[in-house]
Amino acid sequence: ADGGRAAFERATGRRFLAPATATTRYYPPPANYPSMLEIDETVAITSVSYQPTGSTATSYTLNMDYLTFPANALESGLTPGDQGYKPINSLRLIRRFIMPTSWSMENAFVVVARFGYGTVLPGDVWNAMLFAGARELAEALGYSVTGGRTGYTDTGISETFGTQWSDLAKSWDTRYARAVTRWKNPRGIF
Repeated sequence: ADGGRAAFERATGRRFLAPATATTRYYPPPANYPSMLEIDETVAITSVSYQPTGSTATSYTLNMDYLTFPANALESGLTPGDQGYKPINSLRLIRRFIMPTSWSMENAFVVVARFGYGTVLPGDVWNAMLFAGARELAEALGYSVTGGRTGYTDTGISETFGTQWSDLAKSWDTRYARAVTRWKNPRGIF
């Protein structure tokens, strides 16, 4: 299933299960109004700070220095798969940044968070990951069951092997493609 998970996450451009511990990622300051800092999808933010090269870090405080978007994403009580669930994917900064920013500001925002779409997998995502993993094994499994033979014919008796495996694989491919389309991250951030 791990190969299926990796394939599905690559195809959709998103990490689905947030790790148990926070990791650090770096982002350039936004040059748009209203100062929206696009970040990778996250289920919990530990800290946000601003530290241009050669400067000391300035810690940012939720609801004073930044707001999370979608608004109330963490307080909604919804989980992945629920209608309306969305992880945090942007921070609206109170401070505005004007372009062009200097080179020292490149990747000056430091976000420590549990990056991922959620803490549980939606059912169709789990199935798609299993389909991708099973698809990788289908050919080998079909070979092991049939011994590499594709059919058997003897006086008046005929049987074809493998068609059920190929039909099953086509079904998996179709359902996998449908799930990829549904869960594709429009920003393509992983």
